[in-house]
Amino acid sequence: MTKKYTYLDLEQWYETPLGRYVYAAEAEYLAQHLKQCFGYYLLQLGGSHSLKALHPSPIRNHIGCISEYHNHNHETTLCCDFDQLPLAHNSIDTFVLPHTLDLSSNPEAVIHAAAEALMPEGTMLILGFNPMGIFMPAKHLLACSRNELPWGLKWQRIGRVRRWLEAANCEVESIKTFLFSFSATTLGSTRQRHWVEALGQGICPTWGGIYLIFARKHMVHLTPLKVKWQKQVITNKEPILPMQNKQ
Repeated sequence: MTKKYTYLDLEQWYETPLGRYVYAAEAEYLAQHLKQCFGYYLLQLGGSHSLKALHPSPIRNHIGCISEYHNHNHETTLCCDFDQLPLAHNSIDTFVLPHTLDLSSNPEAVIHAAAEALMPEGTMLILGFNPMGIFMPAKHLLACSRNELPWGLKWQRIGRVRRWLEAANCEVESIKTFLFSFSATTLGSTRQRHWVEALGQGICPTWGGIYLIFARKHMVHLTPLKVKWQKQVITNKEPILPMQNKQ
């Protein structure tokens, strides 16, 4: 029987050596894109409760959203189902989904719920494990023997996520995959890790273990139809007199 994981399991996994390695890389790439996002409200669905990865954003109002309550979530202000967000339409400027789709039982509904609450020209950043990346062999080997994160999750294909976004009127502007090694300790220095990342980006840029999708919501503009007025021919030759007010 497949275990149902929660965001608390993800929070605990981020404390493992591999989790810290992945979180550091995700925060680095996320910061590059968050600097391009502007507005008043930035909402993160799931992920780390500390919201530290959102700090590089120029948006000052950061909201954390969880699907189950935990007393350690000091910065979290919203607890709800991710596929039924209690938010007004066109109210959030940026959404961040850190492995939210990997943990969800209905990821397509989560994207549609976020897109409805997203402002026109608002942005959505999605982090996920790449099923075509370097982590996939380990997932096949370890999913049966060890029922733990991240191998037991259902990783979503990038093409499938793109189709869900397009159906929700969100255009994918960029897709980035990163992490081309299994751990930081096997590579030694930071310089060596950067060299491996650069090599992976140059040779096989789609094989990174993690993907980051940057999408923007576009409104469908309706073209107004012009009314064609037809001239009416008056056959009555008698003059038409203006109406007089009756006293």
